[in-house]
Amino acid sequence: MGTDCHIMVVGPEAEARADQAEELVHDLERRWSRFLPDSEISALNRQQGKPVRVSAETIELLTNAVTAWRLTEGRFDPTMERHMVAIGYDRPFEQMDSQPMRDRAADPDPVRVDASCGDIIIDRAAATVTLPLGLTLDVGGIGKGQAADVTARRAIEEGAWKR
Repeated sequence: MGTDCHIMVVGPEAEARADQAEELVHDLERRWSRFLPDSEISALNRQQGKPVRVSAETIELLTNAVTAWRLTEGRFDPTMERHMVAIGYDRPFEQMDSQPMRDRAADPDPVRVDASCGDIIIDRAAATVTLPLGLTLDVGGIGKGQAADVTARRAIEEGAWKR
């Protein structure tokens, strides 16, 4: 998700648990990065209007994202992917230095859609999410925090010590 993280685990088998935690972070990135074509987020962005089967972690992430959107009255909005691409954030940060961002004037009016984050359909029973047509996700902001929460929770459940 375009960031570095540092994992420190305290308790029995700390090194092995730290390795497991690191692998979990990588796994969540593989599910949630909009820059990876095989991620669950990329699948959702491609399959607008159709239910897409996703992992329990992605259901939790998107449930939290929609809740944050509601609580902030839309100030937090994970459906800004098209707008981010329109201003040139169309590749990971590591590639930004070698390729300049597009001229913002080249695409001054990003795609307008009538749907909003509140129109995302999350079906826990079927483990599917349906994005309205025209809506695409960039969950990098909330995804980073949730990845940290999921990783810490799992490490503690598996025997790491709370501090």
